[in-house]
Amino acid sequence: MRNAGVLLLTAMAISAGAMAKEPPYKPDAHTGALLHLDGDARDAGGAENDGQLRGKAIWAEGKFGKALALDGEGGAVIRGSGTTYVGLKLWVYDVRTKKYALIKDFSGELPAGHLRQMSKSLDDRVFGLTRQDPKYKVVGYLVWNRENDRLLLNRETRQLDEIQVDKSGRFCVIKTGQGGKGVVEVQVADLSTGKIEDLVDNEPDYAPGHSDNGHGVDLGNDWSQAYHVLLRTRIPGLFLTRRLSGIY
Repeated sequence: MRNAGVLLLTAMAISAGAMAKEPPYKPDAHTGALLHLDGDARDAGGAENDGQLRGKAIWAEGKFGKALALDGEGGAVIRGSGTTYVGLKLWVYDVRTKKYALIKDFSGELPAGHLRQMSKSLDDRVFGLTRQDPKYKVVGYLVWNRENDRLLLNRETRQLDEIQVDKSGRFCVIKTGQGGKGVVEVQVADLSTGKIEDLVDNEPDYAPGHSDNGHGVDLGNDWSQAYHVLLRTRIPGLFLTRRLSGIY
């Protein structure tokens, strides 16, 4: 989020003529937002992270093109309206010291892009993360073992809603975001063997839509034909299913 703020302020300074005239900046793989502020606050970086003006702010002639004129008293604010996470770095925030620390930088191991939604094991050892390309489009997911700095899974797919690592760090549940009769809605990966099991939306699996994970257990519900609560156990292929009629 701090990176995005720096980009916004840099763009403002350039448009106001604080620097010598030069060609407009071009976005690269690390650009979270690029605002030229040449008469509008559109993001020229392709991430659709457009700015929004607040308070007293007017457009004026700049050293080149238009610029944003601020009087220093109007409380004008420029903020991104889209995505604010940037890059392939995984950070931790210590609530006691109120400081950030870098856990892992995947920049040298993965194609350019960003990390998004995350889940982890109870002992903070195994992390599951959604991957996005430089324009914030989902391109896959990864599972990383912090203990030995090893990628357990690194798959490319655009059919992805989220990935959930269970509390033990041995299993992960991949939600494909797809649905319909015979369609694979959920995949369960055994991270110790690499085996991935497909679960379809309808019978016989009734793949859980909304769910949460325990130690080798996935508890969720499915709305196919009737409301079900499914408890996935450590035994591959076994479900304990209970139909709860009349509950909405």
